[in-house]
Amino acid sequence: RGRYEHDKPVGMAEVFDEYNGRVIGFVDGNGSLSGDDIVYIFPDGRTALAGTFVDGEFQSGRYGRLRVPLELPPPPPPQPPSPMQSLGAVVVCVFA
Repeated sequence: RGRYEHDKPVGMAEVFDEYNGRVIGFVDGNGSLSGDDIVYIFPDGRTALAGTFVDGEFQSGRYGRLRVPLELPPPPPPQPPSPMQSLGAVVVCVFA
C-alpha cells in the first residue's frame, strides 16, 4: 500500500508478505524499501524488527515491541497443496 507516481511507489509504503507480516517505511528514489528506519512488523502485530533494509529485506537492526498492536487483516484461508483437494473436513490425495 502507498502512493504511486509514474508507476513507482513514493513516500511511505507498506508491503505485506506471504506470512501476513509487513514492511513499513519510506521508499528510496528507486521506489524500493531501502534505507534506515524501516520496520518489519511480524504477523502477531506486536513484534517488530527496526533497522536497515535493502529492497525490502532486513540487513541489520534490533527487535522491539509495539506499545499498541497494529490492527492486522485476518490471514487468508490456507490453500491445500496442488496434489491435494479439500472436501470439507476430508482431505483427498490425487495421484497422477
